[in-house]
Amino acid sequence: MILYSILPLYKNMKVKCIDACCFKFSMRKIEVGILFIIKKLPYRLAISFLRKNLTIIYELSEDLSFNEKIEMDKYYALCNILGLKPDPENRFSPFKFILELGKHFPRKVEDTIRVDSNESIKLFLISLSEDKNYHFGWYNNNKTGKHVSKENLQKTMTLLGEDVYELSKETNFSTCWTAKRNQTKNKTVRKN
Repeated sequence: MILYSILPLYKNMKVKCIDACCFKFSMRKIEVGILFIIKKLPYRLAISFLRKNLTIIYELSEDLSFNEKIEMDKYYALCNILGLKPDPENRFSPFKFILELGKHFPRKVEDTIRVDSNESIKLFLISLSEDKNYHFGWYNNNKTGKHVSKENLQKTMTLLGEDVYELSKETNFSTCWTAKRNQTKNKTVRKN
């Protein structure tokens, strides 16, 4: 499968020499966070279902093709998040789901990618406490010259798994956490 819906963003990132970007959107009343990394091959597309503690990572080739299949435990978790019931006549298709996700992908980095308000940044800074167990986004440490902390990496490993841990460690993007399952952002601001 080729992910044509991310092609405009990919081209814009290449032109602007941007290796990674993240953005959020709501789909079916579920907040989705995307982390797209094109620093090296294979490219990575991490799809996080925020406050649901599920992240699915896809590896993309240079032509943006990838295998849309997901691990069975993540498949069932995703069906549960989406509120889907088993139906042999109408099985859930990761392929169709990714096509639907693609409708929400931005075309340009500067015009459509949103960052959290100062409130969300404050939440991130205190996110390592034990009661903050709901993943609600990503924080790009590369912008500040800092590094993802060992504590954040450990929490990521524990709550989201080894694949997300490795992605976070490799890209220097911290996971952001909240205690509120239904945390809403005060506002979104344009990324400069």
